Order: sequence, then C-alpha cells, then structure tokens
Amino acid sequence: MRFLLGLDVGTTSTRTIIINENGKLVASSTSNYKLITPKPGWAEQNPDDWWAASVKTIREV
Repeated sequence: MRFLLGLDVGTTSTRTIIINENGKLVASSTSNYKLITPKPGWAEQNPDDWWAASVKTIREV
C-alpha cells in the first residue's frame, strides 16, 4: 500500500498527516509555536521553530 505525507506549516503550528491511497487518515501530529509581536501591528516568526516543528511532527507520524 502507498502512503502520502502532508505537511502544513502555518502561522502558529505545523501539522503533519499521513493518508493511504484510499484517502483515509492514517496518522497525524501537530506542534505549536509562538507568534512574536515586538510592536503593535507587527508579527514575526522564527524559521528555526518551523524546522523543529516539521522534524518533530514527521518523526511522530
């Protein structure tokens, strides 16, 4: 059976899923991270957080 891994790197979390060839969800994992707001109206993110969350969730599925 074949599987597909999906990775969603979002504003406050990364989610990884695995689905089978029939489209059924086999596994999923989510890791949250902070949105940095140094000033009103500003929003920043640390790319290292994206990487760490991606590695963590991929390993968990």
